[in-house]
Amino acid sequence: MTVPADLNVKSSRKRRSIVDDAGDYDDYSMGLSEIFAALESLKQDLTMLKEPMGTNDNPARSCKDLWLAHPEFPNGNYFIDPNGGCAKDAIQVQCNLEKEGITCIQPQTRKFKPNKFKKSKVGDWFSEDPAKGFKFNYGVSDPQLKFLRLLSATAEQKFTYNCVNSIGWFDEANSNHDKALTLLGWNDESISYKANYDKFESRLKVIKDECSDGSSNGHVQLELNTSDVDLLPFKDYRSGDFGEKNQKHGFVLGEVCFSG
Repeated sequence: MTVPADLNVKSSRKRRSIVDDAGDYDDYSMGLSEIFAALESLKQDLTMLKEPMGTNDNPARSCKDLWLAHPEFPNGNYFIDPNGGCAKDAIQVQCNLEKEGITCIQPQTRKFKPNKFKKSKVGDWFSEDPAKGFKFNYGVSDPQLKFLRLLSATAEQKFTYNCVNSIGWFDEANSNHDKALTLLGWNDESISYKANYDKFESRLKVIKDECSDGSSNGHVQLELNTSDVDLLPFKDYRSGDFGEKNQKHGFVLGEVCFSG
């Protein structure tokens, strides 16, 4: 029996329509799958922001944020990501969660034993000595430090000057502070007794001064606790009394801690 030509055409069109509809359905299903996957990923991201765990892949913005999410967590080392971007640049810090989340960062070089600086003169920064000097480094990028400061209300850090026959702060013989050491803030402000007395003296605390006689070995320990968080961490210092044959100086650099 011969099938009419127009019937063949209709049948062919119908088959093509079924195939096309099936293809459209597959595309629709794939589109829905991608949407659901994106929503699930967004849900996970929001959960991580709401409940950071302080891990490398789920860091908090700061120890304060970690404490707010998990006040039961113990003190210890955790990961934070202050700039809130990709977790790949998260940094490891020490969190004091017993004090509502204080974020502390250790310097990469903590100690430098007393030395003679034959290629430097009074007025030079420690980092300017061509043989021994360097800027203080904390292993944290400037963007991360910047955002950590924005999240913080106060910051504090200790600096200890190790003296060998060198005045570090108060000059007992002359009853002045003309030879007091100077610290360099992260924002390049000089912090010293003489130059910034009105601005810094109320915050720059002298914990110990064993160098005032200028003829013994000892330490000058200073602490800066400030709401001007741009000053910290310290990145350099300069001695006001060295260069003689029997004089040496070095330092112990403390951790810098930020409080929200």
